[in-house]
Amino acid sequence: MSRRLPTSPLAVTFFVLLLGAALLPLLSTPAAAFGERVYESNTVIAGTNHLSVDSSDSVAQSFLTSASYRLLNLTLRLRNSGGSSNTIKIAIQTDAAGQPSSTILAQVTFAIGNTALANIVVTFPSPPSLGAGVRYWIVATSSTSIVNPYEWHHSNANTYPNGQAMTNFGGGGWTPASPATDMYFVTFGRETASNLTATLRALDTEPNPGDTVTFRLYLNNTGNNAAHGAWLNDTLLPGLTYVSDTAATAGSTTGWPSFTFADLTNGVRSFDLTCRVNVGTEPGTILTKALAFVYVDDAGTLRTPPSAQASVLVGTQSKQLYLDPAAVGSAQRLDPAKPSGGSGSQFNETLKKDASTHDFDLDPVLARPFHAFDANATLFLDSATHDVKVVRLNLTLTDWNGVTFIPVAYAEKSITTNSFPDYQPFSFPFPAFDHTFPAGVRIRLTIRNLGASQADALAAMNSTFAASFVDVRTTTYVRIDQLDMRDGVGPTTAWSPRDALVVQANVSDPLGSSEIAGARINLTAPSGALIANYTAMALFATDPASPSAWKVFRFTLFPPLAQGSYHAVVTATESNGVLDIAEASALVRAPSFTFAKTTTSSNVNSGDRYTYDLWFNNTGSGPAGRVWINDSLPSELTFLGSSDPGAMTGSYNWTWTAQGVGNYRLSIDVQVRSAIPPVPYFRNTAFLNYTDEKGFSWPTKVASADVAFSGPVISLTKSSTKTLVHSKETIVYQITIQNTGDPAKDLWVNDTVPAGLTYLSDTANDLGSAFRGRVVSGNSLYIRLGDMPSLQTWSFTVTANAATNLVPGSTLVNVASLNYTNLNGFLLPPRVTTWSVLVSAPDIRSAAIGIGRTQVTPADIVQATMSFTNAGSEPARDLWVNLTLGPGLGYLNATLVPLLNGGEVHFALSNVPLGPTTIFLNASVDPGVADHWPMTINGSVTYTDAYRNVFPKIPVASNLIEASVPRIVLRVAPATTSIEADALVFYNIYLVNAGSGVAGGVQLSLPLPASFLYITDTSDATLTTVSSTYTWSWTNVAPGSKSFSLELKAKPSARDGSRVNLTFHADYTDL
Repeated sequence: MSRRLPTSPLAVTFFVLLLGAALLPLLSTPAAAFGERVYESNTVIAGTNHLSVDSSDSVAQSFLTSASYRLLNLTLRLRNSGGSSNTIKIAIQTDAAGQPSSTILAQVTFAIGNTALANIVVTFPSPPSLGAGVRYWIVATSSTSIVNPYEWHHSNANTYPNGQAMTNFGGGGWTPASPATDMYFVTFGRETASNLTATLRALDTEPNPGDTVTFRLYLNNTGNNAAHGAWLNDTLLPGLTYVSDTAATAGSTTGWPSFTFADLTNGVRSFDLTCRVNVGTEPGTILTKALAFVYVDDAGTLRTPPSAQASVLVGTQSKQLYLDPAAVGSAQRLDPAKPSGGSGSQFNETLKKDASTHDFDLDPVLARPFHAFDANATLFLDSATHDVKVVRLNLTLTDWNGVTFIPVAYAEKSITTNSFPDYQPFSFPFPAFDHTFPAGVRIRLTIRNLGASQADALAAMNSTFAASFVDVRTTTYVRIDQLDMRDGVGPTTAWSPRDALVVQANVSDPLGSSEIAGARINLTAPSGALIANYTAMALFATDPASPSAWKVFRFTLFPPLAQGSYHAVVTATESNGVLDIAEASALVRAPSFTFAKTTTSSNVNSGDRYTYDLWFNNTGSGPAGRVWINDSLPSELTFLGSSDPGAMTGSYNWTWTAQGVGNYRLSIDVQVRSAIPPVPYFRNTAFLNYTDEKGFSWPTKVASADVAFSGPVISLTKSSTKTLVHSKETIVYQITIQNTGDPAKDLWVNDTVPAGLTYLSDTANDLGSAFRGRVVSGNSLYIRLGDMPSLQTWSFTVTANAATNLVPGSTLVNVASLNYTNLNGFLLPPRVTTWSVLVSAPDIRSAAIGIGRTQVTPADIVQATMSFTNAGSEPARDLWVNLTLGPGLGYLNATLVPLLNGGEVHFALSNVPLGPTTIFLNASVDPGVADHWPMTINGSVTYTDAYRNVFPKIPVASNLIEASVPRIVLRVAPATTSIEADALVFYNIYLVNAGSGVAGGVQLSLPLPASFLYITDTSDATLTTVSSTYTWSWTNVAPGSKSFSLELKAKPSARDGSRVNLTFHADYTDL
């Protein structure tokens, strides 16, 4: 057995015989140009009457054009009485004083290849343009012999009033044909001027509410010349909401609702306009889509054709009423419920052929009016004798109110039963009608077997095998009469987040509440999330009346609700699966107040007047039902007045109602009392309370303001040039202290460095004599400063260093506070300031090598993807992907250029952005790889942040792929045998693909010695013989056996005692 060879391609040569056929031009009707039609014609024939066209005789027929058009082809009734080399010339010539002129507008010469009389289509290579109301001539000439002329057949009468036939004999001039006649001719053309039409067609003429319906607009130019431009404007009639269109593919340069087309040449163009039928559209409504249409023709004239319109009938459905043997008075029942029983519940009604009535009444009576406009009955019938019989039945639908019968429709039909004891379904279509059955009446179906029948009939009903029924087309079926959006109390127009949202659907059915199968809801939150996904609504109430018409269903979403609009779509279902859809929305809103207090003075003395401004801004989504502010002034102040005295509802109490979204301010004027004991400052605190419009209370807001009494007014700020920080990075904060009031005696600055940062140094020493000392305790820095004069600003820096293991995305907040006293040593309110920095870093938590296959073949190409995602807050400054291709794989190419080192592949990337990154890599499988050899791609990802911090290595490994290689094993038994001359010998050839891969081709060859003859074998291979070598060939040999039995025969001439070797040789390839 030879070694496995590379796959060899097979070359197969196909000889394709092309059979040629002599094509006769102009003998078949060519494809009509768009807008082509017949203009002038005379198609009257009189037997074989004709005029000859030959070298001596020419024939002409005049015609008067009815419009301006381009003459595309003619149809003439011709016969070639000679051979296929005979030609005829047909020309279009102008008129000169009632006969053909010498001016030729178009001509063509051709031959008819047979002698049959036929209507021949004559097409001109350059079709001429003909003017309106002008006389032209069709002139036929030929150089053929007068013995074998062409025949142009005619009417043998003056049948075409606007022209005549003329002949020209021997070039002597044109003379009218005698007797007067008209030649057979038809002119086909396309009008010269552009002629645009716009036609609209609904692809679905009976959509349901909520369905999409596609209208197809055909914008066609049947004229020869191009129109300069056209405009189609959607008139936006109610009931249909635009969804999409394909006008751009048809050449529109503007979008919906106004479409613009330029240079519209002859031809057909169309586009689709898709709309949605508005939910809530009443079934039975006819909705119309209309597009106004104007265009500028080839002459530059503005044309206003009729608009393009199409209508759809909304909400037609089928309702089935089943025949039921249950008694309803003297009749039997017509039941909306489909029978569910088997053959045991089947009932067979005998219909005698005496035209007696068999009535089936709807039960219960209609609970609502029922509009029907079409019906079809399906009855399961057999003859009473269960053999072939013709039975004629009459079916009548009646409006029956218990007193009066109103016939609605009837159907009469003969049916033929078969010879088996079974029940065949027969259809009885009723003619179209339009009738509304009032509430409280019954629909009656009456069946009569007429006397013309050959036998009594049996009508089977009330089983799943034979469910005879009437199918009625209607626009009245299950209906959501009202969809209420409520809170926990009742209907409302607005909801608080603390309300319950109750969706209530009142559903009715003309055939009674028992036909209402249920209601389901899709409820979408303001975020777009689907809270209820086609969830069954709870049955809340059922109509207690008889007949029962309605059911009420409810769905409750309990608080808290999210602010924004909830959208509910409710689907009510009838027992037969018919649906009705309704939708409604609920707006959830609430006020949200910010509350701040400022003063017009920050440092005062006895007798000073100043103002507190209280800012309360409603930044929420809804109004506040009630807002009230309580502001009790410090005892050192006297109340003077407010900006809204009408809102005062008590001492230092202000109340407002219905405060909408917006900004509000209350100003309170005060005066500092005289002869008050020394205090460092006044603190005024105010409280704001409010409810939403539904009366729910929301958390109290508090605001305060401090005013110094004859003391310092100091501000504290902290800043840095950095808002982002990386591990190991240094950050410098600047602390600024400014005194706009009286001198301060002692100051203490406390700076707490957050966890993740370590204090390094500060520049407080640069303040000179103002610096009194520092204490550093862990991450806390305490700096003591001396007296600070008025109108002074001090500034110093604090430097910290980031830790090595900061958590990416975390925020580090540095808090600084200032305590100080006035000159009397009274402690004033502290000042606090912060500065936040975000820990920024790339964040690549995992990486993956994807190989979409688990098995490969030698020399195969393996497509792999190396993917990872940067979920951090900044790009990775540097990133290295290091891959190791396992034994059996070799690098081929990739979407990035790598550095190769043996089986290692290294990719270097920079500024790797946020989001996913994928490197596509192709590797090749070693052609000599062994069967079942496992292969993987392993590696790692390493990256840095913007500060060049190196992050931990991320290991990555691919899934295991395995080599799938064929391995052909050959064994022959018996290995040694002795036979007599002229005897048969049998060998078992064991040929097995013991590998896991498919062998593309296997060839087993046997050079047969001269002393042996091949007899037969049992293989499924293709056997070929070249000289004395026999070769068995297989293709696509899957793992498994191809063993067979081989029968040979020793020739009679084989020498006694001779020895021969049978050498079997197997070669194979992989795929």
